[in-house]
Amino acid sequence: MTKDTYFEKIYGSYYQSILNYMFCRVHNRAIAEELAADVFLLAYKNLDSYDHSKSSITTWLCAIAANHVRNY
Repeated sequence: MTKDTYFEKIYGSYYQSILNYMFCRVHNRAIAEELAADVFLLAYKNLDSYDHSKSSITTWLCAIAANHVRNY
């Protein structure tokens, strides 16, 4: 499976959850959408460094999201 194909599956499976998480934190739909997009951009850029033996993809994405919204 290529990186792009793998990422498409991750995006399709987790985008709504990450968006909901962001919305619960910022209470603004437009900002939540921007932050969620940022999370997936960061995930794509760092997908090669993701180690499935250390955490699940869900945990990894949630850590990226939590750090990103904290920095926001």
